[in-house]
Amino acid sequence: MIKALWLTAILLMQAPAPAPTQVFKVSGTIVREDKRAPDSVPNADRILLRGAGAPKVLDIETTGAFEFTRVPPGSYEIVIGPMVAMEPLKVIVTDKDVTGLRVVVPDLVSVRGTVIVDGGGPYPRFQMVFNRIDGTEPRPAQVNIPAATLFAATLSPGQYQVTANGLPNGYALKSMTLGATDVLTQPMSLASGEAQSMTVTLGVAAPSPWVKVRGRVTGTSATAQQPNSVTMTSPSAADTLTAVLQKDGSFEFEKVLPGSYTAHTLPLTSMSATGTLTVGTSDVTNFEVRAPQPKEIRGRIIIEGSVPMPRLAFTVGGAPLPANPQQDGTFTITMPEGERQISVLPASVPAGYTLTAFTYGTTDLLKNAMRIAAADTAELNVGFNARAVKPVNVSGRVTGLLTTKGVRVVLMNPVLASTEASVNPDGSFHFSGIIPGNYNARLSLSGLTAGTSISVGERDVSDAVIEYPRQFVVTGHVLVEGGSAANPPQITIEAKPATGRATTANGAGNGVIMFTLKDGEYNVSVRDMPSGYQVKSIVYGTTDLQTVPLKIDGPVTWEIIVRLVASR
Repeated sequence: MIKALWLTAILLMQAPAPAPTQVFKVSGTIVREDKRAPDSVPNADRILLRGAGAPKVLDIETTGAFEFTRVPPGSYEIVIGPMVAMEPLKVIVTDKDVTGLRVVVPDLVSVRGTVIVDGGGPYPRFQMVFNRIDGTEPRPAQVNIPAATLFAATLSPGQYQVTANGLPNGYALKSMTLGATDVLTQPMSLASGEAQSMTVTLGVAAPSPWVKVRGRVTGTSATAQQPNSVTMTSPSAADTLTAVLQKDGSFEFEKVLPGSYTAHTLPLTSMSATGTLTVGTSDVTNFEVRAPQPKEIRGRIIIEGSVPMPRLAFTVGGAPLPANPQQDGTFTITMPEGERQISVLPASVPAGYTLTAFTYGTTDLLKNAMRIAAADTAELNVGFNARAVKPVNVSGRVTGLLTTKGVRVVLMNPVLASTEASVNPDGSFHFSGIIPGNYNARLSLSGLTAGTSISVGERDVSDAVIEYPRQFVVTGHVLVEGGSAANPPQITIEAKPATGRATTANGAGNGVIMFTLKDGEYNVSVRDMPSGYQVKSIVYGTTDLQTVPLKIDGPVTWEIIVRLVASR
């Protein structure tokens, strides 16, 4: 037996070690078409090698030379950054160094444009067209840039004829200027250098090409969140139009361009009213945006594994819909009748929970839309597999407390319900059944917020510390008796401890004062009071602060009340 083990050890020692991953160099030179020094451009002073992993980044040298080391085999792209418009240079590394690359940074000029509409009319969507007209061969293709309120084009130096396409009826180019140059009547000349600013003004025919749209939202449920406005969007309009919803459900849009529109009520919820409308050249007076009929749907979340219930939410038509499940996984939501796309909101699912089923009756919602009818009795079921998630213990201590009586630690996570634990007399606290994730632990005490972030992994956390600052927010009011002033005067109140600096608070015209004080005793008095007033009393609960100090030794339960009387 011993001989066999000895022979096995010899063979293992003689076995060849796995070959290390080979790495290579990628090198070359950066050439700028604008003849500028490769390292002189603020937005182009780095070179990036992008591949499967994290990109490699080098600062550009004065000579333009670069060399990436320890590059494993694979496919890569080289770009200049962080803000350069260029086609990436593709590089394939196989079994040797890649050398002699020539990375060309094109000479390009950025043109940033602003659109103005005469008369403050709505902005249409259209295209700015740049045609190169100087002697370059072959002739470059025209550049079409979408425009609305703003546009941006990146062009090579040269001369261009600038026009616009796709303007709706009633709109026309009135003027185009690049700096002080009129480029509507003469070519636009671009030279190498900094970005250029362009202003395009659109003229509007008479009568104006826009119309009014009036309508009403109907069918809203008294139990649903009530809308306060209506929006209209269209591929032909640059802006989202918004109108305030009146109490009777009516609304009016003053300036609407012809086109096809989709309307929604806001705030956007799963029960938002929607409607579609084709606007022509005449006012619309009877546009109805009808809210869908609500249907209450019961559901259940089923989880494989001993883990907490998540605060699950869905998305319906782009709007979030919280499920707010009970601890047994049951929930009730309100959905509109009809066909809707519904999905589980990924941000509401804890790490390690894998969605395994999502059904409404016999409908698989992972593949199909949800069809809801008034007579439905089906349940919405959501299944997760979380067997791989292993809960752990989280414990720690609270420092700085004067007393632990009634103090609790609240552990919060964005996708889980909050859980609480008592603080023991020695300041310790303990949670069990906590799954991996990022948490915020805070104290359930008045005063300044005290808490800490806790990152939970696959092992118990035993060293969490919450430092209570032993500082308290003490508020108060200044009241005037027998005076005719509508507001109390601005005064300064001082809280002076036995040792150390005094703290002051100002009643800034509204009579509200606020201190942030550590535990201890303070002599409270009024300073800087304007003439015409006298102090009648300063009390904290039943404590007369003109005769005894203010004592702060725990959570603040009273306000400081300063009563003034007007001098006669």
